[in-house]
Amino acid sequence: MKRLPRLMAIITVLAGLLAGGCMSTRMTFEGRPKVTLPAKVTRQYTVEKVDFVCENCRREAGRWGSGECLHTFQSWRKGGFGEQIQQRAELRHPQLFSHARTAIPITLRATYNNEDHMGAMIAVELLTLTACGAVFPSWPAEMDYTVRLAILDPEGHPVQDAACTAKLVQWVSLFTPFALINVPGPSEVPKSSSCILNATSEDKLFSDYIMDALADTLAAELLKLDPAKLRATSSAPTTVPMETVTPDTVTLPNF
Repeated sequence: MKRLPRLMAIITVLAGLLAGGCMSTRMTFEGRPKVTLPAKVTRQYTVEKVDFVCENCRREAGRWGSGECLHTFQSWRKGGFGEQIQQRAELRHPQLFSHARTAIPITLRATYNNEDHMGAMIAVELLTLTACGAVFPSWPAEMDYTVRLAILDPEGHPVQDAACTAKLVQWVSLFTPFALINVPGPSEVPKSSSCILNATSEDKLFSDYIMDALADTLAAELLKLDPAKLRATSSAPTTVPMETVTPDTVTLPNF
């Protein structure tokens, strides 16, 4: 019976250490435009359909076609990307995006790719015998999230496209709260520090930041777009009139 309180004490200490795991995150962007809307916007758009393509899934045939992309933010899965980009676009640029009947429907193809750069972090952990990452903050790891947005015409051909890359930098400490210290370096969004157990909320927070950047990218492309390119082209065959050639003079045979 005396062992039970000791065991509970050990479990409590371990749980406290695990709950103490912390992280700090910052984010910058490449390819994010500065959008300046004209004083009077004459056309509004609504995102009617999004064709989401994950390049990571294409490279990993085992996950391609599974119905759920495991490389994205959780809030982007199962159609969430399309819903979220329309919502963030309306929030950021309500003059340009709307659900009104008069809004011009657009179809997007979003090509997604992410890359992790963790070589330096792993090397530092090995050199410090995991002291960095377990006790002290790890070496900052960088994750690049790139989305190329293409505006499609009714036949599915891209008429305008642009890419935006979000660079997320993060460090962690698994058994101490040291990583609550802001990760060093510039950030275009408010730096975030939290418990690792709060990762789901962090996921949504930074996916919203990326969506805001994509909404700016889409707005900038729509401002440059000729709306005529979004109209369906006629597939009816054109009739070319037959040309009748009449000679200027007629030569009769000589009998």
